[in-house]
Amino acid sequence: MLEDRTAPAVFNFTGLGGNTLWEQPGNWDQPGVPSSGDEVNLAGHFVTSRQDDIYAYSVTGDGELTVNGSLMVSTSLTVGILHDFGSVMLCAHLSSEGSATLDLRGQLHLTDDSYFTLAGASRITGTEGVINGKGLVDMPGDTSLMITGNATLKSMHMLSGNTSLIGPGTLNITGTLVCDDNHWIGAGTLNVLPGAQFNTYTYNTLDIHGWTINNYGITNLTEGIIAPEDSTFNNYSTFNCSAVVDATNSVFNNYAGATFNMARGATAIWTINNDGTFNWWVASEIDSTGSPLNNKADGVFNITPLTAVTMRNWTINNDGITNRIGGPINSQKELHVQQQRGWGF
Repeated sequence: MLEDRTAPAVFNFTGLGGNTLWEQPGNWDQPGVPSSGDEVNLAGHFVTSRQDDIYAYSVTGDGELTVNGSLMVSTSLTVGILHDFGSVMLCAHLSSEGSATLDLRGQLHLTDDSYFTLAGASRITGTEGVINGKGLVDMPGDTSLMITGNATLKSMHMLSGNTSLIGPGTLNITGTLVCDDNHWIGAGTLNVLPGAQFNTYTYNTLDIHGWTINNYGITNLTEGIIAPEDSTFNNYSTFNCSAVVDATNSVFNNYAGATFNMARGATAIWTINNDGTFNWWVASEIDSTGSPLNNKADGVFNITPLTAVTMRNWTINNDGITNRIGGPINSQKELHVQQQRGWGF
């Protein structure tokens, strides 16, 4: 039997059916409505689906698509604005056009090997929207993503330069968020949920301005410089930092039962409030004017100098246990220690 090589039919939306409905046959330039094997061109039209299940091989256009039922796309979906009030299943590739908006109030499901590529200045709005599945949300270089609602994503990569993540919404990660040298602005909130990971591999600078990062999974900040400003980090699980920290007016809260592992030095560190375990392997100078370590009654602070360490302008308020584990601290210039209890230096 010969393989069926029938080319997909191309359905162009015309709107001549008297409304904006996808399910209205008179709105297309072909008989009937598109099916799973058909290519769909929405051009610049406003198109709406009812509570029905609709299908397409691919969808293109710079118009506005509202899905109230379910939409399944086999290959690629490219629109200017997508309102998802129901369920959209993508089997290959979703891309945003220029300054695109994804109004996500239902579910966008990315199947195996599928991906959602953001372009230009994109925006995710809506409340309680979910992007799940095994696919990937990808932000290439020179793009920005604004979160204005409450969005849940499984996996997202921001691995190219000059990418921006903009609040003021909430981004929940259930899989993996991977970042390079990005700019975070707009007072948003990132929740790294249990079982999820937030990983950075920057060789330049990751600027975080005005964000709150709540870590319930695993966070790994590696290489480069992490530069938080007016930001708050709340760690409830495991937080690993081997990047250089250059913080301004920022706070790190390490809660009871959590572990904060920090390697390398810092020119200006967070104000650290430690109720859990804080392990610091340090091999350089600590200079932290105005940013104290508050080691609370249940906190354990273990500092391991890997080489001779100089501490400058640092205040340690110790109500818990503080241990120096090996290695010399040759200079403690302007090191202030208050409320010494369990002091192991």
